[in-house]
Amino acid sequence: MARARKQRFQNRCAAQDTYKKRAACKQRVVEWNIPPVHPLQLAMARGQQKIQSQQKAQAKQAAAKKQAGHNLKEQKKAAAAGLSYNCDICKSQMPDPKTYKQHFESKHPKNPLPEALKDV
Repeated sequence: MARARKQRFQNRCAAQDTYKKRAACKQRVVEWNIPPVHPLQLAMARGQQKIQSQQKAQAKQAAAKKQAGHNLKEQKKAAAAGLSYNCDICKSQMPDPKTYKQHFESKHPKNPLPEALKDV
């Protein structure tokens, strides 16, 4: 019986102590004008930080990639600028006249060589 009474007294003291700590904390919040925060918001902060940091890293990578000129649009533009010779028969594109002549001799041997390739 005495043991149970002692236990109840200790529990009551602990509860009062917790209550006093909460009251003191609430008093500080009121003094410092800190808006109250929901406990779930505190628990989810790391998840939100993770998402934000991933988005930030993605944006940084995209900016670096764009700055380096690795997007598909620019690659196609550069490739089209480099391929300036077109085969009259099959319409394939070549970068220089030497390659064009090799292509013509291997792919179209029966056709006569164009005038532009005779001096190459």
